[in-house]
Amino acid sequence: MFKSIIRIPDFVEIQTANGWKDAVKRDADFSTDAIEVSFKENNGALDVIASETREPVLRIRVRWNDDFTFVKRVLGDAPGVEFGDMGWMPVIPEKHHAWYLQCFDGTFTHGYGVKTGCNSFVFWQLDPEGLTATFDIRNGGNGVMLKRSLEVATVVVREGKDGESAYQACRAFCRAMCEKPNLPTRPIFGLNNWYYAYGNITRESVIVDTALTAELCAHTKNRPFMVIDDGWQIRHNENKSEYNGGPFLPSANFRDMKELAAEMSEMGCEPGIWIRPLLTKDGFHESLYHPRHLGTENGYFLDPSKQGVLDYVAELVSGIANDGYKLIKYDFTAPDMLTAHIMDEIYLKENITDGGWQFDDNTVTNAEIIKKLYTTIQKAAGDTLIMGCNTYNHLAAGIHQISRSGLDTSGFDWQKTRKCGINSLAYRLPQNNTFFITDPDCAAITPNVSTELNLRFFEACALSGTSLFISITPGMLSDADKKRLMDSFAIADRGVTMEPVDWFDTNCPRQYMAEGKLHTFNWYDVTKGVNVY
Repeated sequence: MFKSIIRIPDFVEIQTANGWKDAVKRDADFSTDAIEVSFKENNGALDVIASETREPVLRIRVRWNDDFTFVKRVLGDAPGVEFGDMGWMPVIPEKHHAWYLQCFDGTFTHGYGVKTGCNSFVFWQLDPEGLTATFDIRNGGNGVMLKRSLEVATVVVREGKDGESAYQACRAFCRAMCEKPNLPTRPIFGLNNWYYAYGNITRESVIVDTALTAELCAHTKNRPFMVIDDGWQIRHNENKSEYNGGPFLPSANFRDMKELAAEMSEMGCEPGIWIRPLLTKDGFHESLYHPRHLGTENGYFLDPSKQGVLDYVAELVSGIANDGYKLIKYDFTAPDMLTAHIMDEIYLKENITDGGWQFDDNTVTNAEIIKKLYTTIQKAAGDTLIMGCNTYNHLAAGIHQISRSGLDTSGFDWQKTRKCGINSLAYRLPQNNTFFITDPDCAAITPNVSTELNLRFFEACALSGTSLFISITPGMLSDADKKRLMDSFAIADRGVTMEPVDWFDTNCPRQYMAEGKLHTFNWYDVTKGVNVY
């Protein structure tokens, strides 16, 4: 059974600083003293349009009443990186699902969501009597004061079809939500030094890692990437403060980064590098600092709503690209923008940020500010690939080529890799090659975790067609390990795809179909180093 919501909704509420208020319906419009919201059917979709506001508005809540008792299982999304808790679940009315819902009725899988690149954050809630969407149009933590009409979002639906699996239906709906993805023209694979070194790196260690990358991928048609992660910049861990921001100039351990990129390229690898563009110890004018924090002992958060900050970020990214780096992994913009606190993870949930603050220009939404930042970074990169890490996936789709799908894996704790890496690999797989290339993060070969279990994770990722990266402690690989890694890189090089099989039964799938074969992975082998919970 399928129920379409491409129609005028039954109920609309508007949230201002004074709370929620019911909107009065007039034909296709709903209004309060603060705003009018209209709904327009457009080629099988439904545009949600907000008028100029007469006072700041925080959220718009829209309700379609109907019989949704046919839904047996639900798969929603997360606002940005997910943290190991995605999966098919029963209908939980209070559960907020970001961006879209996939609804399984026992036979067919139906999709309800919004097109990517919208101008709001969108969260869905389902109950047996109807479907509710909340459009968060805040500026910072306060309401937005719109000075023009705003296309808040475009609602789209898809009815499941005969003969398709739930996974195939999910992928088809992702294609419907993102009509023009910016996809790489080649597979993405290689090494990243974070999960064995954790920032303790030098120019010499990067050359060793580059040589290993070239060795393991000597047989691939496409050149591998060797990504220099956090630790190359001049202020990293200054005075043991755990600081990981800018300025993004090389430390004494690295010297000339352009020369290093050239050397890596000559060794057979595409150079890649990590940055955190919205945290710095550079002496910016106070007007460019984030409105919540003029500074901390660990540096200054920058305000991406300011043109001066966008100009700085563009110059940073273009400079790195011009130095010969072919992949830039940029990190932390979501928390740095909306919470301005290093460890605050509210940005991962439906609240996005807390209240009581705003950007200087409160006439634009958070989503608009974020998209402008992403577009600035992508444009400045030129032909260099961009991997967004800690970005908002629905807003990055169509802009960036690669997106981290989940929270960090680990070179210290296999259970963290199992929880975050495998969960995000499986449940964000429908977005791979439909929104962008998804990145389930790195496998890790270190003395602290099971090599065997991480090789299994790596082999699963190779079959998936997602990006494929691994961190390897120098000297740890046996000849047999190298052979397995080389085989996996060869699979990634030819662009195999897979489908999770048992993803209705567990949030850590172990069975996948790829190249007409069922692949089963044991993630819980206590003889291979698992500390079971």
